[in-house]
Amino acid sequence: AALRAMLDVSLDAEPSDTLAAVATPADVKRVTALARTVLLGEAVKNAAVDLVLATQPDETAADARRHLRYGASPRALQAVVRAARVRALMEGRAHVDVVDLAAVALPVLRHRVLLRMESELDGEDLGRTLAALVDAWRGRL
Repeated sequence: AALRAMLDVSLDAEPSDTLAAVATPADVKRVTALARTVLLGEAVKNAAVDLVLATQPDETAADARRHLRYGASPRALQAVVRAARVRALMEGRAHVDVVDLAAVALPVLRHRVLLRMESELDGEDLGRTLAALVDAWRGRL
């Protein structure tokens, strides 16, 4: 029933045409500029780099990295830091903490990392693999 209702609403019209805006373009620009002012200390920068490096594949590793085909890229590093800045801002802080990095790591990295085909066929789950990597990263902090 839900799929049918979605089809009826979206087939011939753009659903976003009927939704009320929650922010104006000026609001988005203002929040984006504000997020860029959130401070990022050297220790947090290093932790973010370590997090991305922790996703680099290593078939000989004894940990979750053996399941990865492609690790996070430099763009993933930027995405993690940007998301962490927004999270810090939402928490009312003017600086990023490693807690922010950890909080955004899974949703950001899930779109930036790929499992090896063999691991997928064996039933390995990307979310579980990333959670293990993030937990190991947190343990090294």
